[in-house]
Amino acid sequence: TTTFTVDTLTPTLTLDAIAQDNRLNLAEQNQTLTVSGNGEEGDTVSVQLNGNTYTGTVTGTGSWNIDIPSAALLDLAEGSYNVTVSVTDAVGNVSTVIRTLDVDLTPPAVTVNTVSGDGYLNAAESNQPLVVSGTGETGSTISVDLNNVTYTTVVGANGQWTLTVPNTAVNGLADGSYTLNVTASDQAGNTTVTTTPLTVSTSVPVINVNDVTDNNVVD
Repeated sequence: TTTFTVDTLTPTLTLDAIAQDNRLNLAEQNQTLTVSGNGEEGDTVSVQLNGNTYTGTVTGTGSWNIDIPSAALLDLAEGSYNVTVSVTDAVGNVSTVIRTLDVDLTPPAVTVNTVSGDGYLNAAESNQPLVVSGTGETGSTISVDLNNVTYTTVVGANGQWTLTVPNTAVNGLADGSYTLNVTASDQAGNTTVTTTPLTVSTSVPVINVNDVTDNNVVD
């Protein structure tokens, strides 16, 4: 008598988001990429990307992690790649998950218009909201830091962005020179930083008029 076991069930396999958002940016390309998920203890996991295969084993906790070295990531040009993850159990049953990884290595463009029209804030303007605007990559997030406070907006479909610093914050600026740090972050996480100056001068000028005559009387 011969006893044998029939196992035709496909093994459990889950795949976490790659690089947190299934996008690889310029900074992430220079780091080790950890691909992770869950499966059944002892099963063998393989990850295929750009013609290379990396392997690992599901641990006793049911999780698995496989590292892809930065040297391999540097071979990736911009575009979309299939990441194929397969798990094989002890009897050879296989489960496969395919995920698309978008590689975006280009920092977003961003410009900022001269603040307040001339880069100066006078007494009258200091009591009003301050509009900061510029151009950028559609969908990018714009952050403007002024006097240790951050204001954010998103670039519109027309490539324009605008945000408003409330008058309460503007009124709190003392006379002096400030730098607005403007950061653009695209959907992949690439960033571009630019700056623009702002000088606050709210002191009202003093005008002295000399006497027209000795007694200010004109005969």
